[in-house]
Amino acid sequence: MTVRAQPQDKKSFDRGAWITLFFVLVLLIWSLGLLVYHLTLPADGWISTEPDSFDSYGYIYTQDVMGIPSGVQVGDHLIMVEGISLDISPLLDFSLFELRPVWQAGNSVHYTVVRQGEELQLQAPLSHWQLSGLIQRVISLRGMVLLLGLAIFLCMGFITFLKRPENPAARAMLVLGAVLMSISFVLGPFPGSIQDRIFPFTEISGAVLVTASFTVLIPTAFIRFGLVFPRPKPILEHRPWIAYLPYVIGIMGVFAFVKGFILFGFIWTGASVAITILLLAHSTFTMRDAVSRAQMRWGLGGMLLGLGMFFSSYLPVFWKLSQPVTNFFESFGELGFGVMGVTLGIAVLRYRLFDIDVIIRRTLVYGALTLTLALVYFGSVVLLQSLVAAVGGQQSAVITVISTLLIAALFTPLRRRIQSDIDRRFYRKKYDAEKTIAAFSAGLRQEVDLEQIGERLLSVVEETMQPEHVSLWLKDGVREKKL
Repeated sequence: MTVRAQPQDKKSFDRGAWITLFFVLVLLIWSLGLLVYHLTLPADGWISTEPDSFDSYGYIYTQDVMGIPSGVQVGDHLIMVEGISLDISPLLDFSLFELRPVWQAGNSVHYTVVRQGEELQLQAPLSHWQLSGLIQRVISLRGMVLLLGLAIFLCMGFITFLKRPENPAARAMLVLGAVLMSISFVLGPFPGSIQDRIFPFTEISGAVLVTASFTVLIPTAFIRFGLVFPRPKPILEHRPWIAYLPYVIGIMGVFAFVKGFILFGFIWTGASVAITILLLAHSTFTMRDAVSRAQMRWGLGGMLLGLGMFFSSYLPVFWKLSQPVTNFFESFGELGFGVMGVTLGIAVLRYRLFDIDVIIRRTLVYGALTLTLALVYFGSVVLLQSLVAAVGGQQSAVITVISTLLIAALFTPLRRRIQSDIDRRFYRKKYDAEKTIAAFSAGLRQEVDLEQIGERLLSVVEETMQPEHVSLWLKDGVREKKL
């Protein structure tokens, strides 16, 4: 029996593919070069960040990397260096540039910091970065998980692009992975540092990369992916200017950044993610062929899962959780990019697409089964405890044992019932196919005519798999039946 498969796309490294590859390589090399250059600058040996509030300035020290003896402590808020205030926008402030002759390894500089509401004067010795101390800081659990997730996304982007260079969705995925990794190179180890103000090349280069990423690169890559996956939307054929609209909005966002409207980039990035999800959801409901629908299940499902994992890392911000739980959510969330990269790569490459049905089906079955059993367990415990209390008895471990035995007895019949309901409601074709195969197997026990068995076999294959062409060859003889 043979089934004709759909033809695969041919590899085509056209001009657009070469431009995409060149841009990605330049972006990665440039950002990695900025990181290496930053490591060559003298520093006070601390990791610092910029204040969260927009009306604050300076840098807040968070971690001592090199252990240089100084008066700086965790939480100190640096506001002045050598008597020069930091209350001017970094991109417009070149007053610290004159400190370059003083800012040398082996020297000490005068800091003014705010500690618990009080201004203090400190001496901070300078030294070169020690790679061992930085590695110890980078290999923290959350940092390693984030790098792993981004590396997986980028590697899947390269694999998908090299396998499908002609596919615009593969190109958008590669650009998105390269931009995210580049931002991690620039902002990951050094979220904010005073030496950037003294050596403005790093400050300006990093600001340009971040501005371009959150206005032009990330939003357009997301929306571009939504417009062309799994294949370009028909509206692009009649209104091709729609594909360039995100770039126009992004360029407008660059001017907004320059004017001081920093929030525009984050708002536009969030809006682009929402637009992409809506575009993918529209494709899910409009694509009719089996391959495209399977691609959408992997693409949209993977993106929602990855974003859900990423935003779960912000749960400790809104709810007070214990430190182990906080660490788990932070690490779990950083792996979301890797999950998104794998699922999007599978969707674009069309690799083992239909396995997602098994994953979704089992997730629905066992998720619903777990929830039902949990409700039965706690309901039975509460009910039995209420009955015991009503008759004046004392609560005992027997109630828990009875509830546990009840759960064990209900597990198999509930699983079968839930699986049957889910198959009937969400997997109707699979449900009907299984019924057809079961009926064929039952009738096969009573059928003795080889001709009739062949006819029924071809009929079952056509009904369940719906191929373009089916042939049946019998070993003894030259009889052949075709549909």
